[in-house]
Amino acid sequence: MIESVELVNFLSHRNTNIILEDGVNIFVGNNGSGKSSVVDAITYALYGEHTRGRNNVNIVFRGTSGGYSRVIFSVNGRKYVVERKFDKKGRLEGAVLKDAESGLIVAGERKQYGESVEEAVTRILGLDYEKIKIVAIVQQGELDSIVNYTPKDFKDLINSVVGINMLGEASETMGRAIDIFRSMVAKKYGYGIDSIEQLKKDIESFREIKKKAEAEAKMIKDELQPIQAELEKLEDELRHMSALKAKSDELKAVVTQFKRHVSEKRAELEKKRKDLERDIPLAINYLDFISADPEKKLSYAENELNALESELQNTLTSLKIAIDATKKVEKLIRDIDSMKLEKEKNEKEITQLKTLIKPLEKSLLISEKDVENELEKIRAQIEEREKEKARLEELLDNYKLIEKDGVCPVCGSFVSGEDANNKRNHVEEELRKISENIEELRKQEANVKKRLDAVRDAHKIELENSKYESQILLLNENVKKLETFILEKESELNEYKEIAAKVKDLQALSETLKEKKKAAEENVNDLRKKITEAKTWLLSKGISSKNDIILMQNELLNIANKLSGPDSEIDQEAAMLYKRIELLQKETAEYSEEKYANLEKKVKELSDKANKMSEQIVSKETMAMNAEESLKKLEPAFEGLKKAAVYVEKFQRIRERIFHRDGELAKGLRSWAVRSISAFATDYIQLFGTGISEIKISEEESKVGIECYTSSGFQDISTLSGGEKVAVAVAIRFAIAKLVSSGAIDFIIMDEPTNYLDEERKKAFVDLVRNMGDAIRQIIIITHDREIFENESVSAVFNFEKVNGESKVSKS
Repeated sequence: MIESVELVNFLSHRNTNIILEDGVNIFVGNNGSGKSSVVDAITYALYGEHTRGRNNVNIVFRGTSGGYSRVIFSVNGRKYVVERKFDKKGRLEGAVLKDAESGLIVAGERKQYGESVEEAVTRILGLDYEKIKIVAIVQQGELDSIVNYTPKDFKDLINSVVGINMLGEASETMGRAIDIFRSMVAKKYGYGIDSIEQLKKDIESFREIKKKAEAEAKMIKDELQPIQAELEKLEDELRHMSALKAKSDELKAVVTQFKRHVSEKRAELEKKRKDLERDIPLAINYLDFISADPEKKLSYAENELNALESELQNTLTSLKIAIDATKKVEKLIRDIDSMKLEKEKNEKEITQLKTLIKPLEKSLLISEKDVENELEKIRAQIEEREKEKARLEELLDNYKLIEKDGVCPVCGSFVSGEDANNKRNHVEEELRKISENIEELRKQEANVKKRLDAVRDAHKIELENSKYESQILLLNENVKKLETFILEKESELNEYKEIAAKVKDLQALSETLKEKKKAAEENVNDLRKKITEAKTWLLSKGISSKNDIILMQNELLNIANKLSGPDSEIDQEAAMLYKRIELLQKETAEYSEEKYANLEKKVKELSDKANKMSEQIVSKETMAMNAEESLKKLEPAFEGLKKAAVYVEKFQRIRERIFHRDGELAKGLRSWAVRSISAFATDYIQLFGTGISEIKISEEESKVGIECYTSSGFQDISTLSGGEKVAVAVAIRFAIAKLVSSGAIDFIIMDEPTNYLDEERKKAFVDLVRNMGDAIRQIIIITHDREIFENESVSAVFNFEKVNGESKVSKS
C-alpha cells in the first residue's frame, strides 16, 4: 500500500506531504487544483515516468532550482522508501530505493551496470510501469483503455498479474543455470555433455597411440645397439688421430712463428744498419759545428736585433702620433664645414622669418571681452525689441478683427469702427518705430561684430610676430656662437697640420727598419735552430766525442755479418725455434690429413644416425607417456560426463513441465485467474445496472479476450456505449485488483473514474468502492464530484485548492 507521498517543487506543489490510510482515500477539488499531480509524483518516484510529456522540465515548479518526489510504500509487511530528485531543468539528479529497516537497496539509473531503481521497484511490485497503469494506477482518461487491449496484450497482463511472467523468468534463470552447469562440466573435463561419444572415440584413439608408440620405441632400441658399439671403436681411433693432428697443427704454427721471427729480425737489423749509415756522417758534421763556438756568433746577432727593435719602436710611436694628427685634421675640417653650413642655414632662416612678420595696428590691441560684452548688450536689446514687435503685431491682428466684425475678440463687447481705427493707427506707428529701431540695432551688431573679428585678428598677428621675433633672436645668438667655434677650430687645425706633414717620412723609415729587423731575426733564429738541433741530436744519440763515432762504425760492421749468415743463426730465439721444428717433424711422420678427415666424417655420420634414432625413441616414449596421461584424465571425465548428462536431462524436463510460460503450471494459474476475474467482474458489473449480466474472460492458446453477455446473449464490446464501456472497465479493474490484493499490489488508484458515468452509475460505482473495501487494502479515488461521497464512510478525504498558483492540501 502507499503510506505517504511527499512533493517538493513538483508541478503546482511547493511543499506537500500526504499521509494516506488503509481503506478508501478521497482526493477532492476543482480541476487544476493539483489532484492528478499526486499520481504523477507516485509514478515518477517509482518508475521515473509521468503523464506530463517527455520533457521533464514541465514537472518543475516555476522559478525553483529543482525538487523531489518521495513515496513510502509497503509490500507484504516490508516498508520501502523511494525518492527521485531533479534539477531546475527537470533532469534527474538522483534516485534511491531503501528498505526502511535495513537501509539502501539500490541508487541511480545505470542499467548497464545492473543498478536501476526502476527495475528494483518492478521486481518488488511484480509489475512494470505499463502494467501497473492497468492494474493499480489508473490515470485520468485511461479507465476504459483495458477493454481496448488486444487478446495477446491482455494475456500478457494476466501473466503479470498472477506471476506467470515470474515463471518465465524462473524458466530463463533455470535455462541459464543449466547452461552454466554445462559450461562448468565442459571447463572441468574439456568436453561438453553433448560430446560423450567423441570422448569415447578419443579414449580409444589414445589407447591405440600408446600401444603403437611403445612397440616402435622397442624396435628402434634394438637397431641402435650395434651402431653404438661401432661408434665407440671409431671414436677411440679418432682420439689418437686428433692427438697427432694437434702436433701437426703445432708444427705449422712453429714454422710460421720461425719465419715471422726471422723476417722481423732481419727487418730490424736492416733498419738499424740504415740508421747507422745515416747517423755516422751527421754525427761528424754536428761535432765539427759545436767545436767552432757558434754561441759567440749568436750573442752578436741578438745585440744587433735588440738595437733595431728599439729604433723601430720609437719610429712607430712617432708615426702613430702623426697618423692620429691626420685623423684629427680630417675631423676638424668636417666640423668646420658643418659649422659653416649650419651658420648659413641659420642666416637663411633669419631672413625668411623677417619676411613673415606682419604690420600691426596698435589701436586694435584692446580687450576682446569688452567688445564681446558690447555685442551681447546689443543682441539683448534686439531680442527685447523683437518680443515687443511680436506683441504689437498680435495686437494689430486683433484690431483688424474688430474692424471686420465690430466685436472685441477677447471680451466679446461691441466696439465702434472709428475708435478701433484710431487705435490701430497708433499701434501701426509704434510697430514702425520699433522695426526701425531693430534695423538700427542690427547695423550696430554687424559693426561691433566686425570690430571684434579685427581685434581677434590683431591679437593673433601679435602672437605670431612675437613667436617669429623670438626665433630670430635665438638664431642670431646661435650664429655668433658658431662664428666663435669656427675660429677656435681653424686655430687647432693649423697645429695638427704641422704634425701630420711628417707621416710619409716616418712610414718610409719604419718600413726600412722592419726589413732590417726581419733579416736580423732570421739570422738569430737560424743560429739558435742549428745550435739546438746539433746539441739535441748528439744528446739523443749519446754522442759526446769521436770515440762514440768509432763504436757506431764497429756496430755497423757486426750487423752486416749477421745479415749475410743463415736464418737459424740470426739470434738465440731463431735457433730454439729451429730445433723444435725438427723434433715435431719426426713425431708427426705417420699423420695424414686425408685419413683424419675420412675418420672424422665416418664418426659424424654414425653419431648423427645414433642421435636421430635416440630422438625417435624419446619421441615415441613421450608419445606413449602423453597418451597415458591423457587417458588418466579422459577416463574419469567419461564417467563424470555420463552422470552429468543424466542430471541435465532431468533439469530440462522440470523446466519444460513446470516453469515454461505455456507449461502445465502456467496454464493452470492462468485458467484460475481467468475464472476468478470473470466471476468477480460479473458480480461488479451487475451493480451498475447496464443490462450486462455476465463478463467472461475467454482463454485460447496464445491470447485472452473479454466477452460480454446480456439476457439476449453475446454482445460485442465495440457496440457498447461509452458509459457501458467504462462500467465494464471498472468491473474488470476491480476484479483484477481483488485478485492481486493478497499479493504485492494491495492498492488501486483511480483518477476521475466517474467522468463518463451518469448519476445512477456513479452511485453504483460508490457502492462498488464500498464493497471493495473488504477485498482491497487501499483505494485512492481522485474526483471533482465531491457530493457522491458525502454520505459515505471513507477513511480520509483530502481537499485540494489552488492559492496564488500553488496547490494546498488539507485533510478532513
